[in-house]
Amino acid sequence: MKAFFTITLSFLFSIASMAQCADSDKMLFPVKEQISESMVFFAVNNEYSSAKHYASSISEYANKAMAVAKDHIVQRSGAAFEKKCRVKYLYVIYPDGMSEDSAPEDLYNISGYDVIYIVAYTVKQGGFEYNLEIGLDNGFNMISGDVLPSVKNNPSFYKFVDVCKALKTVKADKRYTGVVSGIGIAYEAGSDSFCWQVQEHPASVKEDGEYPVRDYYVNANTGKLVFVVESESYFFQQR
Repeated sequence: MKAFFTITLSFLFSIASMAQCADSDKMLFPVKEQISESMVFFAVNNEYSSAKHYASSISEYANKAMAVAKDHIVQRSGAAFEKKCRVKYLYVIYPDGMSEDSAPEDLYNISGYDVIYIVAYTVKQGGFEYNLEIGLDNGFNMISGDVLPSVKNNPSFYKFVDVCKALKTVKADKRYTGVVSGIGIAYEAGSDSFCWQVQEHPASVKEDGEYPVRDYYVNANTGKLVFVVESESYFFQQR
């Protein structure tokens, strides 16, 4: 279960609004979330009218998970930042064989299972709205690692350079030869800061095959290129 969690719960951001320049309207979710049948969604604050389950049904466990996650954000990024964080929902990863369609009396009696809790937040900061997820094991211990900068080490972590500046830095790099396919933000542990993540796809695809896809990470505080990750991605032929 922990391996599954590590793969699927990377730090995610979505861009609500950005400065206007070429490609500034692109959006990217850096890691697509994989949801298994045993990953059960619990709505918080009744915001999802179509939800089958609500956090209030497992309040003893949900309240504890949200309290621990809140404390982590306060300790990591400060009380002022935590106040901007709103809980969107809670996921519980049950043992294989269980799902959202399991009997409520089984799902809600969590004390009998070894589960993982995932508390999902949305944060509004300036012109941005982004998401983060904090994972806890069955004993409410952190297992997701750092997903936020430390306010003690980087008190200005929330001050972002303009996305257009980040795009200019990326396009000036000699490796950049394609087109921007998406923009997001990711936590970068080396600098304990957020990075603009700019993903590049080939400008054109003439036939089926493997083509390089690059992710450029630009420090969101300084505007400097931190590193570039290149991987191969399969594209279908455009017809």
